[in-house]
Amino acid sequence: MLIARNSKGKIIRLWNSSVEERQRWKREPFDCPACQQPVILKNGEIKRAHFAHVSNENCQVFSEGETEEHLAGKQIFAEWCAARKIKYEVESYLPKLEQRPDILLQGGITVEFQCSLLSIEKMSERTRSYQKHGYHVLWILGEKLHPRKKLTHLQTHFLYFDPNVGYYLWGMDVKRSQLILWFHIEETSDGRLFYQKKEWSFDTNLEIGDLQFPKIGKIVSRREYDLQIEYQKKRRWIGKRLYYKDKKMLAMQARLYQNHQHLLGLNKWFYFPVVEPFFLEASLLQLLIRLWEINGDTLFKEQNFLQSSLQLKQLLKTSRNLRRLPNCKQDQLIDYFVAEYLSFWKGRKRDGFFQDPLKGKLPKQVHLSRTPLRNMIR
Repeated sequence: MLIARNSKGKIIRLWNSSVEERQRWKREPFDCPACQQPVILKNGEIKRAHFAHVSNENCQVFSEGETEEHLAGKQIFAEWCAARKIKYEVESYLPKLEQRPDILLQGGITVEFQCSLLSIEKMSERTRSYQKHGYHVLWILGEKLHPRKKLTHLQTHFLYFDPNVGYYLWGMDVKRSQLILWFHIEETSDGRLFYQKKEWSFDTNLEIGDLQFPKIGKIVSRREYDLQIEYQKKRRWIGKRLYYKDKKMLAMQARLYQNHQHLLGLNKWFYFPVVEPFFLEASLLQLLIRLWEINGDTLFKEQNFLQSSLQLKQLLKTSRNLRRLPNCKQDQLIDYFVAEYLSFWKGRKRDGFFQDPLKGKLPKQVHLSRTPLRNMIR
């Protein structure tokens, strides 16, 4: 905690206090603004000055055991707001929500600087509560939650989405005093993660308008996938999961066996597109198999790929295997993915893929993935 209430009812803020003031306050009584229970001022050498509950059994709002990173992040944000003359409050208690965002910005923006693990249920509940009461929550990830080789199940729930930049995440590097945006985030079925990255310095070039960058920023991001290589990687991934007796993969193989088919001997149509949608709990391959069970081999004909796109959209909207991402609108995610799917197969029409419906011809050139979608070249 960076704030507390003194015996006169005044809120004391630590980030803009002097050493002398903090030494004097150590002899004064303070209480928590949320639960009214006693707190003490800690002013050691390892962590920066902060308040902590004497006993936190009755406080459901202020978390204890804050890391130095979390305390520093809140202070950096507060000092940035003050320097830019942005209206803000630190650790402002919202009684209707029974929640306390790390920073409350002008325009109803709540900032949550998340440095440690928490349950998906708790994160989703807090997000929905903010949204229900008209707040826009900005989850900013600490170092432990920064994306690396792949996104964890928890990290996917922090994802935002905008057609301008695709999926994106916010993060913070307190050591360098930087705000980070990872955007055009994509993940392949075998777990390879790709993204673009943009950084701003709290000390020099970060402005309040930059928090709207995903919606208004003018940027075109291009990513290349070699379809020949991706086809081989997808088959190896399937083979490996079958070898290790993955339950979901074995279930798909059992369905195909009834139609005298094998996962590794399917038409190349089943192995694309390259990117898996984050809002699916199950593999996209599972839905494509269902689409084939409905339509049969007519799916592989050039004139039917538009109809198959509409059917895929309906399957997605009625699927029970959707992952509810609290910061995203589900219908928007589905519409965007289906538009990408349709764009991909239009590109394969030009490549001559449908000239051989049994084997499928893969182009030698690369497949381009872009955001925004209107700039996509297949």
